[in-house]
Amino acid sequence: MAVANRLVAHNDVTALKGAFGNMGKIIGTMEAACDAFAAHVDVPPNAVQTLDSQIKGAIPLVPSNHVYDDNGQEVCDALTGFLISLVSAFECIIRLNNDFKSVGILPVFCFITENFAKDIMALINDIVSSTPVCYLIFDS
Repeated sequence: MAVANRLVAHNDVTALKGAFGNMGKIIGTMEAACDAFAAHVDVPPNAVQTLDSQIKGAIPLVPSNHVYDDNGQEVCDALTGFLISLVSAFECIIRLNNDFKSVGILPVFCFITENFAKDIMALINDIVSSTPVCYLIFDS
């Protein structure tokens, strides 16, 4: 969010408007993944693989040597995409909490969340290494 705040200050919210304009598509992808998971949750190995792979497909990965455009649009897109995917996954779990097929959902969700924690560190490292220095203002 520190990156996004700096972009707002420097670019008159243009980059953020564009990034948040794509939220509907990402949410739709996540809802489809959750529906597939709900339909197959009684077969845990397949359910975990299905949801995990579809969620990862909705997260835009940043090439480590990529150079962003001047207004930081791609930084915002990457951060927005990841955060929306994660929030949608939580919403999916909440929606399914009264479904009899979701009895084993807590360990499944913990497994997926653990994978997210590993993936987000790689994503953050790629974003930091490929973002122009003028956007990287860290609070001490």
